[in-house]
Amino acid sequence: MRLLELEGRESPKEIKSQFRKMLHRYHPDATGMDATFAGEMVRNLIEAYEVLSKPSKTDGSRIRKEWNAPVNVMAAEERSIYASFEMLDGEAFDLEITKGRYIWNPAEEDFEHFTKSIVEVAETILNHHGKPGTDPAMVRLFPLLMDEYIYPFYAAEKLAEKIEEKEEGYLYSFTGYIKEYGKEKAFMEGNRAKVRIRETAIYLQFDHIPQYCKLTFDRNCLYPVVLSVLRSGKVAAMCEVIAVPDSKKGRRMSDSIKVAFTIMMREKIVDQPRSNKEKMDRLFRERDL
Repeated sequence: MRLLELEGRESPKEIKSQFRKMLHRYHPDATGMDATFAGEMVRNLIEAYEVLSKPSKTDGSRIRKEWNAPVNVMAAEERSIYASFEMLDGEAFDLEITKGRYIWNPAEEDFEHFTKSIVEVAETILNHHGKPGTDPAMVRLFPLLMDEYIYPFYAAEKLAEKIEEKEEGYLYSFTGYIKEYGKEKAFMEGNRAKVRIRETAIYLQFDHIPQYCKLTFDRNCLYPVVLSVLRSGKVAAMCEVIAVPDSKKGRRMSDSIKVAFTIMMREKIVDQPRSNKEKMDRLFRERDL
């Protein structure tokens, strides 16, 4: 209450309004204000607001002492966890709320913030090797780091649109899309396909179509997760067409075919921490030749 300059009689709406005013006052970019001091004040204000707005969910300890995600002690570097905040004038900014070798938790951390933190780790490693963040090695380094900070089965369970437990095992369902094949309508609801992996892409193989169809998702975060799960060799994958847009007179038929992508596991799988240090060291040895 002291941090937010409250008297104790304010309504939840008034507390929120005061919180936003204080954020604006201590914005890290405030004129003439030390950035370190401003950032620490903003973190304290956020914690104070969370204590007051959710009193039943705190024991009085510091809320962000630890992040709500597993830790991979084998990961290359600590990474930043960011959250976005919006000012009274509509301006938004990202603030680092903690740092560590945390695995990505889709329920708590936006994928954009996660990838931002991985880019920063990659730039730090490149700088340690005397290379700028724009070095071509970034293209190969980035996925190696992503692999260390993503537990694919942990993430898949949080991202799945539907989870079913059946006699044969656990079914995780996702929605995907493919492009229409050729100029004529080639797909029907119920068409099934086999799943194939080629390098960093997922393809579907239909019996009645000669070429493979590349699978996409409406959420960018799904691709690296599903790809890692499939590469584990511990799951079976199935895919079925569930929606084919109709061609209407005077309108061009959409080329987006909706499919149900299902992963089946005989039992729930526990992810193991990974380190790609050897691969990264090899990458830089190759770059230095």
